Amino acid sequence: MAMSNVSLNGSTLSSTLNFIQLQLGRYGMTFFSIFGNIGCILNICVFLQPSLRANSCSVYFIATSIGTFLVLNFGLLTQLLNYGYNISPVNGISLFCKLRAYLSVVFTMLDRSSLSIACVDRYASSSSNVRIRHFCHLNNAYRLLIINTLFWFIVQIHILLFLDIKDGICGIISNVYKTFNPFWNLIVVGLSMPLLMGIFGCMTLLNVRKMHQRIKLNTYTNSVANRIRSKDYQLITMLLFQVSVHILLIMPYQIHTLYSTLTQSMKKSSIQIIIEDFTSFITTFLTNISSCLTFYIFTLTARTFRKELYNLLNDFCLNHLFKNKYSTNISQRNNG
Repeated sequence: MAMSNVSLNGSTLSSTLNFIQLQLGRYGMTFFSIFGNIGCILNICVFLQPSLRANSCSVYFIATSIGTFLVLNFGLLTQLLNYGYNISPVNGISLFCKLRAYLSVVFTMLDRSSLSIACVDRYASSSSNVRIRHFCHLNNAYRLLIINTLFWFIVQIHILLFLDIKDGICGIISNVYKTFNPFWNLIVVGLSMPLLMGIFGCMTLLNVRKMHQRIKLNTYTNSVANRIRSKDYQLITMLLFQVSVHILLIMPYQIHTLYSTLTQSMKKSSIQIIIEDFTSFITTFLTNISSCLTFYIFTLTARTFRKELYNLLNDFCLNHLFKNKYSTNISQRNNG
């Protein structure tokens, strides 16, 4: 009787969690995919504006937005099909199975590592040491992004070697790699970038406090320097808010990965497996949300970003929408 109740409870729990997962996968991921793509495109357009694109931090923000855009349209899209519609395109073609996993991780790391380098950049820009501030030159930013891109494409190449379709399912085909991969994902993919972001974010805050103290002592700071400093402060604020939200939303996934890795050899009940599978989905869902919020965080936290966004949208409306409408009206009048 007790076994029957456990089985019934497990079946009810499984049905309930599967329903929640289906709804979140179908509608939640669709919602965040649409608004995430819009946000990425607007981010790129805003940071390409003349007043911002000369700043090295803006270059890293553009790189982060491009990485996020690729993650949304490659990694998240297949998750949406899988969780929302029970369609697994990766299980049909070996090449797609390999490339989907490889490129998803590469694009994710390009996104996170660009954000991490931006933290280093803001630390350098807020430093009183001239040599350290030299790191913020635009040429250095372009070089670092090229090196960063090549690095992750090379470092993650092992995914192509040890992933394939086995028994109709895309997955790891080597038992040795099955043991190695969780630790690699936890340390390299999961913890390395948030750790860098946290360290340099805290060091940047300390530099900013010291800078504030120096400004109070220096009463002869000219207005131009104040404007430049104000823009740097806003970029720092945008970055720190973005990093805080990013770490907050991706850490549950890393904690779950650590737990799964440490308990993978343990015997688990059916209810425990159901709960762990659902937890895996929820933590993955939170990680995807992190990728979609950048634009909205920037809009809420920085006056300069809002101003540039307003100017961008205003110019677009005046030069395209209203201009075309005005031209159409003039043409109709002439023809009439």
